[in-house]
Amino acid sequence: MNDQSEVSREPIGLNNCKRTIVLGDLGHTTKVISSNFVPLGIGYIAAYLKKFYEKDINIVLFKDPEKLMHYVTHNKVDLVGLTNYAWNYRLSLYILKRCKLVCPEVATVLGGPNFSLEKPHIQLLLEEDRYIDFVVEGEGEGAFLNIVQRLQLNNFNLRMSKVEAIGGVYFIDINNKMLNSLQPKINDLDSIPSPYLTGLMDEFLLNDTSGFELSPLIENVRGCPFSCTFCQSGTAYYSKIRAFSVDRTVKELHYIAFLLKQHDRKIGSMMITDQNFGSMRHHVQIGEKMKECYDKTGFPIQAIAMTGKYNADTILETVSKFPGIYMTMAIQSSDETVLQNVKRKNFPLEKFVEYQKILRKQKRLSRSDVILGLPGDTVKTHLETLRSLLNVGIDFIDTFSYILLLGTPEPSLERRNTFGYETKWRLLHGGFSEINGEKIFESEEIVIATNTLSFEDYLYLRRIHLLLTTVCNGTIFKEMRKIMVERNLDIVTFLQKLDLFIRGLNEDNPLVAILNEFSFKTKGELFDSREELERYYSKKENYQDLIDDKAGENLLQKYKLRMMINFQELFKIVRKVYSNWLEENNCLIGKQDMDVLRVVEIKTEYIEKLLKGIPILKENGKTIELDYDVIEWVNNDTEEKLSSHHQIPSKVYSVHYTEKQLRELNILFQNREHKDYQRAKIIYRLGVESMIPSFSSQAQNEALQDVSPISSQVEQEFFGTY
Repeated sequence: MNDQSEVSREPIGLNNCKRTIVLGDLGHTTKVISSNFVPLGIGYIAAYLKKFYEKDINIVLFKDPEKLMHYVTHNKVDLVGLTNYAWNYRLSLYILKRCKLVCPEVATVLGGPNFSLEKPHIQLLLEEDRYIDFVVEGEGEGAFLNIVQRLQLNNFNLRMSKVEAIGGVYFIDINNKMLNSLQPKINDLDSIPSPYLTGLMDEFLLNDTSGFELSPLIENVRGCPFSCTFCQSGTAYYSKIRAFSVDRTVKELHYIAFLLKQHDRKIGSMMITDQNFGSMRHHVQIGEKMKECYDKTGFPIQAIAMTGKYNADTILETVSKFPGIYMTMAIQSSDETVLQNVKRKNFPLEKFVEYQKILRKQKRLSRSDVILGLPGDTVKTHLETLRSLLNVGIDFIDTFSYILLLGTPEPSLERRNTFGYETKWRLLHGGFSEINGEKIFESEEIVIATNTLSFEDYLYLRRIHLLLTTVCNGTIFKEMRKIMVERNLDIVTFLQKLDLFIRGLNEDNPLVAILNEFSFKTKGELFDSREELERYYSKKENYQDLIDDKAGENLLQKYKLRMMINFQELFKIVRKVYSNWLEENNCLIGKQDMDVLRVVEIKTEYIEKLLKGIPILKENGKTIELDYDVIEWVNNDTEEKLSSHHQIPSKVYSVHYTEKQLRELNILFQNREHKDYQRAKIIYRLGVESMIPSFSSQAQNEALQDVSPISSQVEQEFFGTY
């Protein structure tokens, strides 16, 4: 579909018969909710339809599939439209089929980005699943309006409505041919009424969906100028940039913030859907307004945004306006060959360094994404990507398997043959439901090998990812990361040595068992086809494993938790590997290393107790004696060496949680009934930083002076466990 000028429209009455339209952006809610955000997309469609047919239609919006089916079963419904994303595709198909069984004359629409770019696939979908009347592949507002106008002209007679092509819509006509015509995109986005300002999102902001809280989405810009082959926004259709006005976006922010405050609704986070947030000058104003909203209402505490890959200075200025902008400087790969293969352009690495300095001043942490299995990727290039991010000082590196998304060029036969993709199917975490005795599963096709990366390489790098997310993400081991940099020890090599050391331990060691089970589950979650996966999990005992969190888990989250529950054992191994490596490099273990390790050790001890449900009491806090001011050295994030922070006499520090931390952490983690997935979710939502105790000198905290300090230990004893 090509960009054209927006077609002017005149309201057309619906034959004096008020019609009911049901729109759903559904999600599985068995264990987690597929998408924990308000249904903004169908909100836009509803607002646009109401603009033309305010008096003639009744529109009802849903996130919960069973509530939608209950409504359709007990009310006269003329049209049902559902979204099609990777996380709800099979669920939407199932619900549309149920709607047709309940009400054969209802018109059904499936719309969204999760369709193959190869048009015969859409035709096959329409021919095989005759309960789908219309497919909308691109923007929904104009195409959906076209469907409603066509239906009303034919008094909602489906057969008569399928005679001529409809702009932006695919369907099978009365002669069994697929018809489609181009639909111009809406250039003036402000012509689409705001779903927030019209009150359409109130219900979802103020009420949980099946027990799950939904966070707001804000869209300011549509389109992306880049052509990344793995992204659904990388096709030519989405290349043109259009924006809602700043005034409208600010009004939406204010509306959401004051609505939540008025109803005492404690929602802290929101997401900005722009593909390159911060790249446009007006994004700076939006950053300022978010800070203004937070100062007046306490919302948003956090704004998740995918920051851009161009206009780096504007991005840096934008994020500096509001400390709550939680941005991801995704690079996916740092290798030039890989980037060329996927037509990717990255944020300049030198700007990463500048960005890090801004964050450090504001006491904020940075994040980046990396994808495993991109075309041309190897073990060497993948590890080099991780190394480049660690060397820059990125605090969190999120790693992902390469998913062949529909709506991108990647699933094509040409790409598969060119790069030798070997793929398997994997259940989406939480993507399953049982409705009326029928089981529904969402799965994803992932690349597990290419002509440059073997399956054994894939399994190995997944183990490195687990060690990375446990040891390098966040500030738990930050002191060790910094001392290794100071000693010119490569952190990625350290992770490899750590993996090798654990492989050599006895099988009764808990860390050996955790990593072996992780590798076993990494293999076991893979199936040769979607059909094989669905047959397997449809069996009663295997479906029960999903309910009991024995299968279908987010493996990195789950086994990171297992590692953290054994944090003190992991620390002993980390300490030994570090010690051995220093000796290999003819370095002596000095007091500086000892002080760094003591700080890390006590952090791992506190966190392990939390995760084991052992209450942390203020009066049981510990102290630690340091010859070097490791605390200032790390907290101030100076480029000075630790040797310049030698303190005579040595200083004693109390280790403690704040009163606020004590209240929250003991409530969250003291409950021994929590299952692993619940604890993993808590860690994922709160972040590990919330569990790290504070260190303060005795002069700063006289209340803890009576607690006996942890005295210095002899190096042989400290390093002598293994």
